Amino acid sequence: MIFQLLVVFGPTRDERQKPDVVAPGQAIISCTSGDASEDASSAIDSYYHMNQGTSMSSPICAGAVALMLDYNASLTAVQVKANIISSVVSDNYTGGSLPNNIWGYGKLNVFNTISNMYTSTTTNFNDLLFYDGWSGDGSTSVSSGTKIAVKFTPSNSGDVTGAFFHPSSTVNLTGPLYFEIWSDDGSGLPNTKLGLTVSLNFAEILKYSWNYVNLTNSGVHVSSGTNYHLVVYYNSGTGLFVRIDNGAIDGRSSQNTGSGWSPFACGDYRLRPKVSSSQSSLPVELVSFSGKAAKNSVNLNWSTATEVNNYGFEIETSIPLRSQWTNIGFVEGHGNSNSMKSYSFADNSAEGGILKYRLKQIDTDGSSEYSDVVEIVFDKAYKYSLEQNHPNPFNPTTKLNYTIKNNSKVVIEVYNTLGQKVVELFSGTQNTGKHSVSWNATGLSSGTYFARFSATSLQNNERYTEVKKLLLIK
Repeated sequence: MIFQLLVVFGPTRDERQKPDVVAPGQAIISCTSGDASEDASSAIDSYYHMNQGTSMSSPICAGAVALMLDYNASLTAVQVKANIISSVVSDNYTGGSLPNNIWGYGKLNVFNTISNMYTSTTTNFNDLLFYDGWSGDGSTSVSSGTKIAVKFTPSNSGDVTGAFFHPSSTVNLTGPLYFEIWSDDGSGLPNTKLGLTVSLNFAEILKYSWNYVNLTNSGVHVSSGTNYHLVVYYNSGTGLFVRIDNGAIDGRSSQNTGSGWSPFACGDYRLRPKVSSSQSSLPVELVSFSGKAAKNSVNLNWSTATEVNNYGFEIETSIPLRSQWTNIGFVEGHGNSNSMKSYSFADNSAEGGILKYRLKQIDTDGSSEYSDVVEIVFDKAYKYSLEQNHPNPFNPTTKLNYTIKNNSKVVIEVYNTLGQKVVELFSGTQNTGKHSVSWNATGLSSGTYFARFSATSLQNNERYTEVKKLLLIK
């Protein structure tokens, strides 16, 4: 990331030190304003453009301030500045003598700023590790089933929390792109997988650009000075091209086409893992969250490494093919803990389809934070059944819910106490799952009626019949 000065070099006229801090500002892509007059050379397309200088670094700094105010809306301008300055980072570019009239107090680090607002006693870091330079640039094809990897050596012990990767011209995937962390075999090649595999939806991958994936749920903790490998692969699709540095090759890249790992000598894959300090500075450190489809339910499991003032977790799910989120349960937290805690929840009311789940972690003070979303493909095993009508008694309308085991020919009829058919509510073919039908009894006298549900499976001719008593009171 290239940083741009927020203001011009040097002190102000009254000798105040400037700049205070620097933020990314070189070749930043953003949305194009509807009334903007951008140079055609900076346009990416009709929606985005690229710019640089304080026009881009200032909004990034403003975004950092917005995050701070989101956590504590009562911060004053002096407190905001003090929090930012106290959490900046320096490197070989800034030099060790800070502040100065070129870099100010150093480079803006939003992770440090927000983390330090939770507690001032934890040393935080957020290291992006990369070994691909810019002495040369090219691309290479990665086939389905081929694993590619970059060896990384963290300078600080911490958690693998993310990774950047850079596709090229072709991203012909029809399934997820998978990310894993592997140990080293001692010769510079991957040995065994650590933690959990994290998947990224292929539809979210951008060509010709850096992409980011959250690896917090991999649950991998790495030690300083030890070699590890960031491994990437896919199993569904016809092709993927990734960028490589083919100039000064450092020999940290490798591949496995199915017959074992071997060095990749043509360049350095543009894969960059991110290692962060333990999230113990945050109220709750969620290290894993996963789900698995059972016969008639979806079972969710998650664990925390540490907890501070954790009231508990609300479990939310989204309706298939819609964006609404619904609270379906609550699991009590452990309050304060410095050891691993495991949780589980069974969604017994889940319907079939592609289901999404997330956790809403709630602190004892009422503040909350959402987890990442997990997707579960759920094929529920249904059985034939007719539920009692609701309301019952009714006047003059009521509703009948019923479930179909297999695609079936379905007939729903209503009879009076003499055995005479009053009305046929439905007759036709319906798919597996839950269904409902309403009955408006206007014009009929009060009394007892019977709803008869019959279904014949189109799969194996299995037949099912059930009757419910309905009470009409006017």
